[in-house]
Amino acid sequence: MHILLLSGWRHRSAVLATVGYPCPEMLDIILLLLLLLLPCHRWAMLAAIGCPIPELLDLNGINVGEPVWWKVGAAKLQGDLTLNWGGIEGFRIAGKQGIGIIAACQVVLMGGPEYARQVGIKSLEPVGVFLPGDQNYPGGVPFDPLGYSSRPDAFVDQAVKEIKNGRIAMIAMLGYFVQAAVTRRGLVQNVLDFVADPLHNNVLGYLTGTAHTV
Repeated sequence: MHILLLSGWRHRSAVLATVGYPCPEMLDIILLLLLLLLPCHRWAMLAAIGCPIPELLDLNGINVGEPVWWKVGAAKLQGDLTLNWGGIEGFRIAGKQGIGIIAACQVVLMGGPEYARQVGIKSLEPVGVFLPGDQNYPGGVPFDPLGYSSRPDAFVDQAVKEIKNGRIAMIAMLGYFVQAAVTRRGLVQNVLDFVADPLHNNVLGYLTGTAHTV
């Protein structure tokens, strides 16, 4: 099925004839879902890694402003907070701005690539960007530096791994939200609390109100 999804986007008729797929209309729906799911998978994988990084930097003495991922928005709205992304001094230029400017920057940075993906990679050719793949897997040096697309078996294997990892990342993000709602603490701090007192600082401890946190 994964091979069908990956190859059927551009060679749908050949794939249907090969596997005898009984319902071409259903394949269109599946391919549409794949088109919608891939960006969610990719953003979730980035977010799952990005959420704990500010806390780790803060614990190592690097001032990032507000290290807990779910507190950043409220902290920025309530005070004159400077966000120091990644602990890199130059990133404070954006971090000093108001929430509206930061939101506008994110719209451009996230919306720009998504718009380009939606309208198709061929629309980028007039500005000198030539990519050999399709909108889901553009290919080329920026998106396929190891050249997996030139090796069909390796490409399919990596694409399937991306889908699986994306699903795990989406579940992880759901866990992040639940963790924040239940414990009201950061991800890394929760791990440290658990290591300090695993008998009490666990799921049951928080649900029953017996967790020992400072």
